[in-house]
Amino acid sequence: MFIKRSVSKKVVAGALAICLAILPAGAAFAGNAPDLAGNWAKDQISRWMDQGLISGYPDGEFKPDNPVTRAELTVLINRAFGFTETKKANFNDISSSKWYYSSILQANAAGYIQGYEDGTFKPDQKINRQELAVIISKLLKLTAPAAAPEFKDITKSAAWSKGAIGAVSEQGIMKGFGDGNFRPLAYTTRAETVVILDRALSVLNADSDEYVIIYETPGIYGPLSGMSEVDSDVVVSVPGITLRNMNITGDLLLGEGIAEGDVRLQNVTVKGNTAIEGGGVNSIHLADSTLGSVRVDKEDGSVRVVAEGKTQIHNLQIQSAAAVESLTGAEISTLTLSPEIPADARILLTGSFKAVNILASRLNIELSGGTVEAVNLDKTAGSNKLSNSSNIKSMTMNAGIQISGKGNIGNAVVNASGITMENAPGKLTIGTDVPADVKVNIAGSDLTVAASSAAPTAAVLVGGGGGGAGGGGSTAETPAPAATPTPTPIATATPTPIATPAPTATPTPIATPAPTATPTPIATPIPTATPIPVATPAPTATPTPVATPIPTATVAPTAVNSPSPSPSSWPVVTPIVTPGSTVAPTPPVVNHGVVKGFIERADGKAVDTGILYLERDSDYMIYTAALTNGEFSIDLPDGTYRIYSMRSTTTQESISLYYTFYVMNGKADREVHILIPEQQAGTIQYSDGTIVENGEIFVQRLDSGPIGWYSAEIQAGRFNFNLPDGHYNVEMLIHGETNNQLRINYLFEVIDGMSNLNIKLPPKIEGNITFVDGSPIDDGWLEIRQMNAQNYGIYRVLVVAGKFDLYLPDGDYNIQLLNIKNSESIALRTQITIVNGEPAAGPIDIKVPLAISGKIYNEDGTPHANGVLMITEAGTDSPLSYAATVTNGNFDFYLPDAEYDVLFYWDAEHQKRIDINRKFKVEEGLLVDPLDIILAKE
Repeated sequence: MFIKRSVSKKVVAGALAICLAILPAGAAFAGNAPDLAGNWAKDQISRWMDQGLISGYPDGEFKPDNPVTRAELTVLINRAFGFTETKKANFNDISSSKWYYSSILQANAAGYIQGYEDGTFKPDQKINRQELAVIISKLLKLTAPAAAPEFKDITKSAAWSKGAIGAVSEQGIMKGFGDGNFRPLAYTTRAETVVILDRALSVLNADSDEYVIIYETPGIYGPLSGMSEVDSDVVVSVPGITLRNMNITGDLLLGEGIAEGDVRLQNVTVKGNTAIEGGGVNSIHLADSTLGSVRVDKEDGSVRVVAEGKTQIHNLQIQSAAAVESLTGAEISTLTLSPEIPADARILLTGSFKAVNILASRLNIELSGGTVEAVNLDKTAGSNKLSNSSNIKSMTMNAGIQISGKGNIGNAVVNASGITMENAPGKLTIGTDVPADVKVNIAGSDLTVAASSAAPTAAVLVGGGGGGAGGGGSTAETPAPAATPTPTPIATATPTPIATPAPTATPTPIATPAPTATPTPIATPIPTATPIPVATPAPTATPTPVATPIPTATVAPTAVNSPSPSPSSWPVVTPIVTPGSTVAPTPPVVNHGVVKGFIERADGKAVDTGILYLERDSDYMIYTAALTNGEFSIDLPDGTYRIYSMRSTTTQESISLYYTFYVMNGKADREVHILIPEQQAGTIQYSDGTIVENGEIFVQRLDSGPIGWYSAEIQAGRFNFNLPDGHYNVEMLIHGETNNQLRINYLFEVIDGMSNLNIKLPPKIEGNITFVDGSPIDDGWLEIRQMNAQNYGIYRVLVVAGKFDLYLPDGDYNIQLLNIKNSESIALRTQITIVNGEPAAGPIDIKVPLAISGKIYNEDGTPHANGVLMITEAGTDSPLSYAATVTNGNFDFYLPDAEYDVLFYWDAEHQKRIDINRKFKVEEGLLVDPLDIILAKE
């Protein structure tokens, strides 16, 4: 089944994207609330609930007769009309900590609602019918009719609303009552609001004849033969869908609702843009299809995309962890690894590609099989690791990279230092951005590559795609060195994690890790008088909410404060000659250079004395430099660095900074001149006025990229930042006494050095979580997502002995996951609404279904080792899907009473899908029959 509804392109881009984004994977708002039975607006309300534009209350009811507030109305209109742009509003009764703050800024930008003369917005004031008439009239830019509206009580309406009442009644958007009255002062109910907005959308698009097709029921769509012309945008919102023999003139969205399931395109042409935001290890299959621009951007986890048959993709942009297979016959012209990909993500590319552009940093990239015509590594894409078992005809390296594997590289263009290669290329081409005697590590040996008189070759960005590639100018080719015995370095011991020391009164400089989609800052130990660099671990995709041990570095060079360190302070690896080799070992050469800089305050005064803290991106080593009258000098090996903190030895203040530069061939790429912005003072307290005594607070700059992090120490409820002008979000509070983390999500901005950083936490809400039989829940943490949040909107809350505390601003939330022992995740899909600091439906007492265990094994009785089992609810219009990890043939589900269909099993060992036709039933928390699945032998 598919749904056609009259809707503009703007609504497709806005409302659908938002409604899909705010729902957890597999969740659905079925429009069958019990209190809608017999309601005059049931059809429209049910449709809006099914599309995720409005939701019911946690008790399952919709409450159609409840009035709507001004803040609630802005949320509904913004979702339905696709308004996402914001404009600053100077209303004196709203703050950035409120759940509706971003929605009011969006309404202000759209211009359909205004504040009052006293400078207030009155977000909690109920909307009456004459006010709604004015808002609708502005939304649709309606013209008032010449004649006054013929309602008996029109004299009771304000003069400013009569024209709007006439306009909306003339269009049939708002009507009178059976007694001939309009009732301009009556409050608008939730049911009325949905119907009126639904009519407004119909009027808006009555002449456009534009619609969107939403595929929301598994099945095969499209003719068996011939081609179907689809003159619209298309959305696939659930797994198990095949589109075939279609020409789609608009955009195609494979949405988050696909979850870990699969979707197949068979002989489909998309003339617009394609976005892949759902799917998993099972994959998105593109067979004999033609796509122009494709974007892969899955919020959590990885997605597998397979191009097969005669599929052609002009431009494939990867923005999240992914596996892409380009099988024989398929053609992907340009594949770009975008800077948006989270650090440490795994990218697997299998098959043949014309051009691969790498613009992201710190990725684990695997090229497997097939041929790649050209690979370009952008100069900003540092610290990548490439495992190559394919045939690369040409590779341009404008940044350092580690290349392992026995795959071939025909021509390697070297335009940066810090390049290591396990297998020698066919030839080397030296660019002009590096000296002629640049050293490249091949097979464990540092080799000096001298330029020859060969004709110059330009080092350029290949295959089109994103900009920013460096390495222009001439190059010189050098034949690759002949194979020589490989010196083997001495293996170092595996580092042992050590506990992070508790912070003392002395401010602790923080090495802020590069965050993932939901980053967790980690405190580093207090440096000693002569700090030793430590390796700071990058946060995982699902950060743990407790303090993480910091492992010691395998190779720990002493960070230097002097401009002239001894060579013994540098990392040294002593190679051992491979038995039978006659080649003497050559120690690696590490380029070093003295970097000088200057740091001053916003008022022009130099910082007198202190210590500056730096972190190197490639290995997270921490270095320190002494400050004297604002000047510093430090010897650094080549690499990219971030100055993240300074501590004054005069005032003992610690200032969080964010300044990046890189050192290449012993020279810094720029003059290191740091200006400390004006200081912003802040306070933090609980809702009852009690101050947060001590700890650390972390903020992220929203308009400077994903790693613009700052931190400050809290002392007696006060803290100080030195932030440049911009937009920020307070992400995290770490309590000093317990080291527990608390997500805050508090938006603020710095304008002309000034900000409002007086943070008052929402009231504490206590909750309980147990299994349905009353048995306790192991300690763990909950993942909660705020709907329609402008920033991350993700909260992670500790669960201890079945109890948890929430500090959530008013709004709607989904409690999505419970993570317990052994990283086991249980899908909860519990919705709560916080009103005036309290849960609207009463105390939060979550009951988790009992574990339902099963086995999956082969015909011979051996267990199926590892994989993922997918199931879905049976016999429902909007089925929910569940996934369970299979370990040594065993799996567990946590399911409410219902009947279920087993969809398929993903065999992780053999990387294949096995379809399973099996039903089972859960009654009173127990399986009716054992859930043992036997896989037939192929």
